[in-house]
Amino acid sequence: MRRRMQTLQERAVRDARQAGKRAATRAAGLVAFLCIAAMLAAVAPVADARTRRTTTTTTRPATSTTTTTSSTTTTTTTLATTTTASSSTVSSTTASTTSTTGSTTTSTLGGGSSGGPPPAGGYFATLARAAVLPSGAQCAGLVHRSSWEPRPQNAVANQTVRPQPVVLPADLNFNALYQTKYRPRIDGNFTGTTDEIIQWAACKWGVSDDLVRAQAVHESNWDQAATGDFEARSKGNCPVDISSDPCPTSFGLLQSKWYYRPDTYPWTRTSTAFMLDSGLAELRGCLDGMSYAGTKTTGNLWGCIGFWYSGDFGVGDQAYIADVQAKLAQKIWLTWPG
Repeated sequence: MRRRMQTLQERAVRDARQAGKRAATRAAGLVAFLCIAAMLAAVAPVADARTRRTTTTTTRPATSTTTTTSSTTTTTTTLATTTTASSSTVSSTTASTTSTTGSTTTSTLGGGSSGGPPPAGGYFATLARAAVLPSGAQCAGLVHRSSWEPRPQNAVANQTVRPQPVVLPADLNFNALYQTKYRPRIDGNFTGTTDEIIQWAACKWGVSDDLVRAQAVHESNWDQAATGDFEARSKGNCPVDISSDPCPTSFGLLQSKWYYRPDTYPWTRTSTAFMLDSGLAELRGCLDGMSYAGTKTTGNLWGCIGFWYSGDFGVGDQAYIADVQAKLAQKIWLTWPG
């Protein structure tokens, strides 16, 4: 037991000495580390200053300090000026949009007014098949109003509206979807100048107003009182209020043949708005593949224009289509006084 105690004491002394040596070694290492750190600290400011100079020299040319400072000065020194500039940017952006989108933007902004004919590109574009169409009331607000009236003889017809509401019988030239989707929209509930009515109807049925202008030039030269397709009374197709022999069977700006279109006469003769409203409804029905010709008419704009003339899709309508296309290119209405 004593030997064991002595051994333990000797071991403790030995351990203490070894611990002392290790501590001395660590202290020496710590002193060396502190010396090195002090040396680095003395050198670091020089290196840091050199780095800053290098960065400053490189950064300024790269970021164009002069330009940035000038720009920053404008922004920060005069907030009011910046705000004004910002407003100018919005205005110029709007103007740019108007000029880029042309007629569509003018229409979207709610029409406008002028004293001359429409622009060469018109105000509305032909919409795709099954597009969502604006209502008559919406289109009334989108019409570009103008005092320009090249056909003053249309004045009475332009101000004539069929009693509302209009309830038309089914048109068996079109399918069931047409009867529920488009037929009830026909009302002719608008008044204005001849061109304003063209715009309104074109907008309502998603058709280019310039195309309507061109077709109306071919059909009637924009004269709502124009008549055509004369037939002998013996054929039994004369309107009851016309006694002449032969008698006209087509009426209005687009020359609607009355006996093919139930309950549209005499309004296709006496009301410019109803004439165009009912006629362009058929064009939209054709574009959407709803006519008796079937889905082959879908999206075929010029085919549907020819269909109005021939009544048989793609048959005997080439000359008619070519003439309407020529009149669309000529835009003779731009030369008309008004």
